[in-house]
Amino acid sequence: MIESIKTNFDQFIFQQQTSDNQELLNSSVLIVAVLGKEVSDNTKADLLNDFLGERVFFEDEMDKNNFLNCVNKTENVQMESSPLIDIHFDKEESIIWLIINGFNDIEFQHLLFNNINENFKNKSFFEKMSFVDREQLFALAQIFPLCHALIFIEQGCRFDLEWICLLKRLNKLRSSISRRIRSSFSSIPETELSTKFPSSFVNTCRIGASPRLLFCFHRNPLRSDLNSTKKKELLEKMEKCLETQIANLLKQHGLVDIKHPNSSFAQITIASGTPFVYCFNQSEIPVDVNNELAEALFGSLGQITGGEDEVSSNKSGNLGNGNCINSEEILRLINQITEPSKLDKKELENSSDYNFPFFLHKAINKLRKDLTSNKVQNTPLPTLGQFIEAAKLLKLCIYEEKNGESFDSKAGLG
Repeated sequence: MIESIKTNFDQFIFQQQTSDNQELLNSSVLIVAVLGKEVSDNTKADLLNDFLGERVFFEDEMDKNNFLNCVNKTENVQMESSPLIDIHFDKEESIIWLIINGFNDIEFQHLLFNNINENFKNKSFFEKMSFVDREQLFALAQIFPLCHALIFIEQGCRFDLEWICLLKRLNKLRSSISRRIRSSFSSIPETELSTKFPSSFVNTCRIGASPRLLFCFHRNPLRSDLNSTKKKELLEKMEKCLETQIANLLKQHGLVDIKHPNSSFAQITIASGTPFVYCFNQSEIPVDVNNELAEALFGSLGQITGGEDEVSSNKSGNLGNGNCINSEEILRLINQITEPSKLDKKELENSSDYNFPFFLHKAINKLRKDLTSNKVQNTPLPTLGQFIEAAKLLKLCIYEEKNGESFDSKAGLG
């Protein structure tokens, strides 16, 4: 069922649509994607789970390994081109969240370069890098025309110029894919075309206006002994400097157009006064969940037994006087530490704290307001059903572009 989606992108768009979901399919949606670099203790999934207040995304090394095992195997066409894109539909906020996993992640590179995967054992370094670049480009080509906003995650406070190169290549690829999309439109009756797809997708081959870009940077270089006021002041300056640098680079390479934002490749909000860069402060650095869980369990055990000596004994496997934590208490502690807490959107709206949830919430509200304002009334939000149909058609066209051949007629739009 569409209502509880915690799944792969392809499974989502190709699932069977039933009449029970018709009301949901007719609801308007905002589409936001998260991409970028991550390490094992600081993932895009964890960041988004904390914002959403529930564990809807999770890292699975098996998925990455299965993807590498399936490279060059095209028996299952539908699963071939976007296996590392995960999706979640937040019904409450009417937002579709997408995460691109893999390409810049330590775990994926470990599988690829440590000769763990049989498919790549005899490949050279440059062959592996070429594979990563190509797969990442087509994964971005799959989601870029579908998104209203993209959030780039960096693990350091320095903008990676590789993003500029990648976006320029993506912009060139977009024109070729757009020709394929328009060619596909010719076989669809005009009356069906206007209801099946968003008008903006029919006109420009992308949903809504050009996507808005947001950038988030981890591991700021500020000293830990600075007071909170000074840290806040320096972080604000750092964010402003990064905004200016990124805006200049994007404009210099023709990726954004401040005067004509709707027709440009992407958008930024430097002219509106709404921040599009966020630097995480040190208090937002992810904690070691395993360490916290162990401390909580042993702490509770100490309260039950009543002494440090008995806690030490329990660590060695002896339960002292027979006291132990019951399974319900253990489950409560695990959930308390590992499960993200639901954010109160009203509190967030009026919060005086400037943190990542506040930054993202404000950016989404600004985006939604801009898309529904009179200025851009020609680009209304698509329905969930229109998003699915556009994603299907886009996927088929990308498959053709990627493989240089026509898509099998059996894998139609359905």
